[in-house]
Amino acid sequence: MREEARERGRLSRQRRRQRPTAPSPPPIQSRARSRANRPRSPGRRPGSPPASPERARTAAAARPAKPAKAAGAPKEKIPDYRKLKLNADDVIGGVRKANPWKEGTKGHGYYTKYRGGMTVAEAVKAGVPRGSVAWDVAHGFITLKTEG
Repeated sequence: MREEARERGRLSRQRRRQRPTAPSPPPIQSRARSRANRPRSPGRRPGSPPASPERARTAAAARPAKPAKAAGAPKEKIPDYRKLKLNADDVIGGVRKANPWKEGTKGHGYYTKYRGGMTVAEAVKAGVPRGSVAWDVAHGFITLKTEG
């Protein structure tokens, strides 16, 4: 039995040696030039007059000034939804009438299952994943009221 296996292994090695190999295709030459090989531009468009210092000053004066950025309150940071603690007794409230999720997505389907006054446990029983509930709470799509 061992001898047969050895013979089969020897024959397969011989066949592999005899199998012709296909020549590898030539490397693909890119038509785009690299930055190093690209010809340098003269710094202005061909046919345009050379820039003078007077012209640069008048162009800067004609340009309107950029408005200053308003120093408003910094954007509110969204809390990490994975670290939110959801209790099964928490009541879901503040459900929007318009679904914030794109139609046809899983999130849209989950959001349609929310009803004002249902608990987190009832939402999970209805088929909404706990992670989706936490995400919606973190992003302000729903609110939770703790009973107790």
